[in-house]
Amino acid sequence: MNETQQLFNETLKMAQKQLTLQYYDTKTKHIYNLINYANFPELRSGIISFIENSFDTLRKEAYNFKTEQDKIWNDGYESSVMVNSVAFGALVRTAGMLGEKRLAPLLYKEFLGLEEEFYELNLERGTLSIALSILSYEGDIKEIQDILDDAVSNQYDINEREHIMKMFYAFCILKKDKTRALDYLSNYKRTENLSFVAAALADLDVKNALPILRDRLNQLDCPITKEVFLEAIYRLEVQTEIPDTQNRMIWMFGKRNDTELALGNDTDNIFTLRAIEKTGDSELGIFYE
Repeated sequence: MNETQQLFNETLKMAQKQLTLQYYDTKTKHIYNLINYANFPELRSGIISFIENSFDTLRKEAYNFKTEQDKIWNDGYESSVMVNSVAFGALVRTAGMLGEKRLAPLLYKEFLGLEEEFYELNLERGTLSIALSILSYEGDIKEIQDILDDAVSNQYDINEREHIMKMFYAFCILKKDKTRALDYLSNYKRTENLSFVAAALADLDVKNALPILRDRLNQLDCPITKEVFLEAIYRLEVQTEIPDTQNRMIWMFGKRNDTELALGNDTDNIFTLRAIEKTGDSELGIFYE
């Protein structure tokens, strides 16, 4: 066994261990570290296999933990099945970072399976959607469209939660729908989580979005969102074509989700870091459970 294989085996073992932990003990870096070996053909297949099997492993561990808790408390009430949402999200992002298109159908299957899941895991539908857009999923995404249509069907009750807007970004990218993204930003009643709309416009190279981006930039209060709009404007000014997958703006939002930030992890969102540097406010982007 050569040194690289040995290091990979150790990395894989640490990644597998994360699947057995509760969300608050999970260190996602051990899952992301697998990407360091993606360029070794003999090891890449091991990473793919790990991802393909890990979602079922997470569910199995969640059921086992539930059974243990019920035995411990023995109070006649059954505890909930809580799948590790932090590890789940890391697996999805790793699949996107790996760029292995054969994983896309599996991710969409997971997307469909989260409809009845508890809140934190349901939020990962946004993460799944972005990963699907990175992998250029070619299957039917009617379920994503239905969710988006329902979310914005009433102009006076617009659902602009972050995971919905991640799905919006992904839908526009997958459908190459420049009009939907531009129309959305042009509606001034829509004010929340516009960062993902700006990113979609930049990643689709919608040049005629520049006037509305500049206008809405002047009306923004959130320093982080301002940084997103500035980046989108800059990209649209200098881009000569739609950026390739690895150069999309969406990567700049980082890998850590709100739960990880609430647990005390530092943000890796480039826009948040830029806003902190400009404002001197180190608490920007901090989330609490």
